[in-house]
Amino acid sequence: MTSTALASPLLGGATEAGGVRAALGFIDRHAAELAAALRRGVPFLGRRGVPIVPAPAEAITLAALAAELAPPSFSVLLATDPGGSRGALFVDAGACAFLLDGSLGGDGSQPPTLDAATLSPAQSALLARVAEGMVQAESSALGTIAGFRLLRLPHTPGATPADAPAIALRLALGEDGAFGTVVLALGRDALLASGATQAARREAIEPRVAATLEDVELEVVAELGRVRMRLGALSALRVGDILDLDVPVGGVVKVRVGNRFLLDGHPTTSGTQVAIRVARRHDT
Repeated sequence: MTSTALASPLLGGATEAGGVRAALGFIDRHAAELAAALRRGVPFLGRRGVPIVPAPAEAITLAALAAELAPPSFSVLLATDPGGSRGALFVDAGACAFLLDGSLGGDGSQPPTLDAATLSPAQSALLARVAEGMVQAESSALGTIAGFRLLRLPHTPGATPADAPAIALRLALGEDGAFGTVVLALGRDALLASGATQAARREAIEPRVAATLEDVELEVVAELGRVRMRLGALSALRVGDILDLDVPVGGVVKVRVGNRFLLDGHPTTSGTQVAIRVARRHDT
């Protein structure tokens, strides 16, 4: 399902439909940032150089998403802060097996064979730890781009997501989802209420104002990568040591102005200088 093929009950009336479409467009524009957050939340994906490919955002209910997932799968119920709007993080069976192998030190090429009916308690516990990193990373990203964060709700065995409206972003692991899919479902009400989504519905800037702004100089930052280190390891660094960043060679780096990501690019060189070749714009 794409953002242009939506069931009318999910869109509601004309005013609400406009808001939902704005929310869908907002998530699509920030899909690369949310994919990058998933990579940060699961360092194994970065080390393995696994592509994370977002699909177009869609309007759907949490219950419908849960019903789509064939067992064994894993889910975490979420709430937005502020607002308490319900959401969820879903991991399908293929992604469960892939992440379990990676978390146990494998390279993802030999995922375990999962029981067709359910995950074992040990597998569920390990995936819960992996999901904690995912939620924290996505929460941090959403705090910047949407003005709210995610809270993980207590797990209740057998609990199913409520039939709540959501905006879902499917993140395929590997080309064509070869390693499964993770779905981030955000409460629709939280997105409709966020200042970022409301800004997406503003009218275009008056032409002569835009022309005046063209001469304004801004500081543009190309973020080659980040790394988390223990304080002891940081203190032990010496001249000549190497820091491995979370962006693989040939990977995608983010170019931003302030806290707003504007471009994706690939590291390259221009003469004797490090440079970025633009691969994608995030027009807002």
